[in-house]
Amino acid sequence: MPKNQQVHSSVAQEYNERKNEDDMDACGIAQLNEEEATRLIIKLSKETAAIIIIDALDECDPDRLDPFISLLNCITRETEGIKLIITSREDSGITSKLNRSYQISITSKESLPDIRKFVSFEIQNAIDQGRLLNGQVSSPLQNYITTNLIAKANGMLLWASLQIRSLCNNRALKLPDDLMRQLQSFPEPLSEVYSHIISCIDRIQGKGHDLATSVIRWLLCTKDPTLRATTAFLEAAGLLQIDSGFAKTILDVCCNLVVYDITSTFFSFVHFSAREFLETRKEFSRSTSESFVLGVLFDSGFGSMISTARPLDRYRICYWPFHYDGSGEHRRELFEHHVKSFMFDGPQTSKRYIKWANYFREHYLDKRKSTTAANDHSDGIVETGFPQGDITDPIDLASCNGWLEILRYYQKNEAADAFSKNSRNIYASATKYDQLSVIEWLLECSIHPSDDNITQMIFQQRERIIRTLIGYEILKPNAEIDGQPLLVLAVQAKSSSIVELLLRTGATVDCLDREHRTPLYHAIWCNIESLIDLFLFWGADPGIPDNEGITPLKLAVQRKIQVASKLTFEMNGKAESSDRNGIL
Repeated sequence: MPKNQQVHSSVAQEYNERKNEDDMDACGIAQLNEEEATRLIIKLSKETAAIIIIDALDECDPDRLDPFISLLNCITRETEGIKLIITSREDSGITSKLNRSYQISITSKESLPDIRKFVSFEIQNAIDQGRLLNGQVSSPLQNYITTNLIAKANGMLLWASLQIRSLCNNRALKLPDDLMRQLQSFPEPLSEVYSHIISCIDRIQGKGHDLATSVIRWLLCTKDPTLRATTAFLEAAGLLQIDSGFAKTILDVCCNLVVYDITSTFFSFVHFSAREFLETRKEFSRSTSESFVLGVLFDSGFGSMISTARPLDRYRICYWPFHYDGSGEHRRELFEHHVKSFMFDGPQTSKRYIKWANYFREHYLDKRKSTTAANDHSDGIVETGFPQGDITDPIDLASCNGWLEILRYYQKNEAADAFSKNSRNIYASATKYDQLSVIEWLLECSIHPSDDNITQMIFQQRERIIRTLIGYEILKPNAEIDGQPLLVLAVQAKSSSIVELLLRTGATVDCLDREHRTPLYHAIWCNIESLIDLFLFWGADPGIPDNEGITPLKLAVQRKIQVASKLTFEMNGKAESSDRNGIL
């Protein structure tokens, strides 16, 4: 930023507020989430005009892409002075969702001049710096290399960049003939390029191979890819001695798969497609990478004292739950070897864990965010990423996130009556976060849900869970809770999927509640046309009066609902059918 340019007041105010709220010795100033950043941008638009450039939108996390596009649309809708320039691979799923957008398609043919300039510049630069055959490259050979790379790149800048880096390996390519053979054997699809790089890494001997695979696993799942955190992690893993050349060492052993940005001090993969490729390989799957990182975090010490003296201390305090949650099939082993002794002292939560949870909640979690066990019927969604639930209660945390190894340990070590008593809370937390595996485990333990639990399942529209209870024959489709049929509760919850599930599994379409009202009556009262149509399809009778003599048809007329004509037609059809049957 130029010296004579000041930070806009809105940005400065937001920064100062966060700086005052957060403890810099914990996990640093809390970052803006997407919604907060959007609000700030809209606020800034009143102070200044701006152009926001977003490169490679198609590389956004698929789970966050749609919400992010919604925020971009919000910015364009709510502001006049903010313009967006977005690049993406051709993806109709993205372009169709971007409102008020003008699209320009660029083909590989149109990008050819840029590829030609890039390859020519990079080859000349590599020769000048002595990176290509130690600078001893004849003009004919230089022209041959340049022409070949341009022809094979097919408009892909990344492909050309990776191959140029591969050619600049003075340790392996000593002679022009070696370089020519390498050039002829280049794989053209990117996936084959990445496979070749992994093969090169696999041929590295000793600690170099371990260092490369550890860096890859770290970058696949870390929350902090900075130089400081990365080197602290690798040092704790016993793979790197801190010296002035460690960044170059990391890049060398990763064979061009990893890059380093000096300005941000971030390590990253050379391209999002590299991450996609790596995640398909068993040795770099999410669960393998997450469990590896967690193992290093705990092996390097999680003492009884809360310390943020070293970068890895801060990282461990803030992020170990993320890595545990992502460890998948490895969680059971990790729990036995690391987490159990940290989390429990017999059946009780350990003092060490409670100290960590209180410290973390005080210094890091958003104080506006509730961490209760979620027994209410609202389907609140909190920030994605961090494990859900009350972090001070391991059982609630396990219930909300499907950590069965913790629940099994709790059941085994807790008194039977205490476990049974707490099962309602476990059901409530598992239901709120749709943890079907926890529900199934409770059923296998012969622990059944309470009426309140079932009501919560319906109002939070947990169709999978309701289907499971019916399958286990714990729940009957015609069951009632406090005099209300499940079908009526499903209508009140406005859940078409649960209504249809109950009807298909045997619920009576014209069941009656305490006021002698049918599910169709409630659908009309709530004015849910899809449910009204569904009940009529299943043969609901619009002429059944309630205790006050009001039928569903009369209610529809009173409320001036358009489906009244449908109901009249339905009743007339039944009357005609009855008359015909009488004549016959």
